[in-house]
Amino acid sequence: MKEYETVKDYYSKIKEIVNQMRAYGENIFDKKIMEKILISIPYKYNPIVTTIEKTKDLSTISITKLMRSLEAYEKRLNRHDEDPTENVFQSKRKLQMNILHAAFARGQIMSRKTRDARDKALTLWHRRFGHFNMHALKLLYKKKMTWVYFVLGIFKKFKTLNKKQSGKQIKVLRSDRGKEYISHEFHKFYEDGGIERQLIVAYSPQQNGVSKRKNHTIMEMVRSMLKEKGLPNTFWAETIYIVVYILNRCPTKIVQDKNPIEA
Repeated sequence: MKEYETVKDYYSKIKEIVNQMRAYGENIFDKKIMEKILISIPYKYNPIVTTIEKTKDLSTISITKLMRSLEAYEKRLNRHDEDPTENVFQSKRKLQMNILHAAFARGQIMSRKTRDARDKALTLWHRRFGHFNMHALKLLYKKKMTWVYFVLGIFKKFKTLNKKQSGKQIKVLRSDRGKEYISHEFHKFYEDGGIERQLIVAYSPQQNGVSKRKNHTIMEMVRSMLKEKGLPNTFWAETIYIVVYILNRCPTKIVQDKNPIEA
């Protein structure tokens, strides 16, 4: 929510996004929506947010009641902004933050200003990204690299389009291990549609088979054993033999009630 936006306008945007997500099959609860609203509103709403979090249970109250409380607090803030006498203490606080020190001597005042205490939105995200440089942050926003794309809804449209255009069904979907591909909703869609799911090793598109992933596991175990015993790499082949011997005698999810050597 931006500083100049009203609570009502911001809620309208949130409601529109939620309706679109629900239309794509996403199951979004009202509690999650209210938590998102309370987190994303500006700093000036912190008093009412703290009060709501301490006195209200988000699982029992409605979104309408929450928005009424925020709108009432917003009107109160607007009334305070219109009355200059109510902003006296706030003005003094800002003056103290902008003056480092002041000394009085023979009617003269010496002061030195510091930076404004109010942070810009870009500076805030600069800190959240671990002091990422400003140019890179602008590039991320401009290229839409940080946008969230709801893959399930797009894939449903693609599946329907593919069936009508080519007359063929999608039998296998191979993807990386991103969270958008392994969600519960996506897994249920796989089962309902009879689609086989194949997941590749994270960040390694070339290693996309079961044997490749098993090889990755073996190599990690070999490195761990050599480092633990302080052995040189000349024992690499012997260590691989030992690791494979151990894995063949350990139970796995694929083989039920047996180990690989018994199967």
